[in-house]
Amino acid sequence: MVEFDLLATVLDGLDQGLVAYDRNLRIVAANARAYEILELPQDGFGVGTQFEEWIRYTAIHHGGYIDSGATVEERIYKIINVANNFILFTSDNKRPDGKVIEIRGKPYKDIYITTYTDITARKATEERLRDSEERFRDMAASALDRFWETDENFRYTYLNEPVNPELVPRTRDMLGRTRWEMVGINPQEHLNWRAHLKTLEAREPFRDFIYPMAGSDGKMRVFSTSGKPIFDLDGNFTGYRGTSTDVTRKEELARLKREFISTASHELRTPLTSIRGALGLIAANAVGEIPETASELISIAERNCNRLLLLVNDILDMDKIESGAMAYHFERLRLNEAIRKAIEANRTYGDEFGVSFKLTPSPVDGWVEADEERLNQIIANLLSNAAKFSPKGSSVDILVESLGTIFRISVRDEGPGIPEEFRDQIFEKFTQADGSNTKQVSGTGLGLSITKSIVEGHGGTIDYETEIGRGTTFFFDLPQAS
Repeated sequence: MVEFDLLATVLDGLDQGLVAYDRNLRIVAANARAYEILELPQDGFGVGTQFEEWIRYTAIHHGGYIDSGATVEERIYKIINVANNFILFTSDNKRPDGKVIEIRGKPYKDIYITTYTDITARKATEERLRDSEERFRDMAASALDRFWETDENFRYTYLNEPVNPELVPRTRDMLGRTRWEMVGINPQEHLNWRAHLKTLEAREPFRDFIYPMAGSDGKMRVFSTSGKPIFDLDGNFTGYRGTSTDVTRKEELARLKREFISTASHELRTPLTSIRGALGLIAANAVGEIPETASELISIAERNCNRLLLLVNDILDMDKIESGAMAYHFERLRLNEAIRKAIEANRTYGDEFGVSFKLTPSPVDGWVEADEERLNQIIANLLSNAAKFSPKGSSVDILVESLGTIFRISVRDEGPGIPEEFRDQIFEKFTQADGSNTKQVSGTGLGLSITKSIVEGHGGTIDYETEIGRGTTFFFDLPQAS
């Protein structure tokens, strides 16, 4: 009796409805969940009733067991026939009210056990997943980018494919191979991926990795790819997922643009240098004394010629930096002396804007490995910016400090400070903020970007501190020479 009560309690605790009937199709057992799922009243449908009565009630009152195009009696007959034959049975029955019941039947000796499971929520989830997958497939098929996924060994396991490869042969346009020819290939087998391998092995996300790859026709194409590592619920690495874009045309246009800028800049620099030299000779009365009115015009022309040369030089330097062709000629320099010489060489910036330069050298008169010309360029850019934004009659302070294994060189002005909206882009190309209300500040917007690249080329770092109305301090760190 105790065992029977325990079994009854277990059956009533199941999430599934359970019904058992004998070969005469009489109900011999049913748990409470069965009545709940089938929405069947227990009174009148208990043990000893016919299974057909259960089927008929459900069909009539809830629209269950009704196939499209079949009458109630025809459907009931089919179900009773299955029940009579005691055969294995599985079916998902969707009722008109949207409720979905999974029905499973299995014979056991002279008893047939049927289970009922309410799978409405599960089916709705599956439907949403199918809709999401369909939307993803449609987007992947129409995307210009290639979507891909790899396993933990970086072999492709998925690549998107157009709906109609004959009409939209995008996969062949990008890689010269179909999707199926790419599955199983490890892209890092290509030499250009080897530099990328450390990032992949570190399981780090990456963005805009540019690499060339030869297509099946032998032509080189350029791709930009981004990806992120994928982990399972246990935190195990399972592969990468990301996108690739064919940027061959874009890279070609960028190359042509760089070549044009470089060629044009070189062609401009030669005549500008000659013009500046000629104007300098005239201004120095090398060809005879000139009237005062003409002298003023010569000075204006010389200043604007110098500005043009600075612009051309900045463009050429940026071109070298972007192409990786910036050359450095390192030598051991006594830093205090190098900074002093750089300030003297650029003191005209201060004179032009009525600003004085004051140097506080480091008590530790140490050495650095640096390119003196490029170090002078760093100081020139920082002093030029400080002078432009400083009020007339103020001073720009240059401080050299020894901080352990590095030297820090700071350039502080008394200008208006850098506006908040420009601070996160101050070292980007063509960025220029005029924080002054009293004068127009000229320049290319390339100086700080070039300065940052040169500092980093010396193994150093650059940053700044600013306060509105109190001035700005730019500082860069260089390793001390051993």
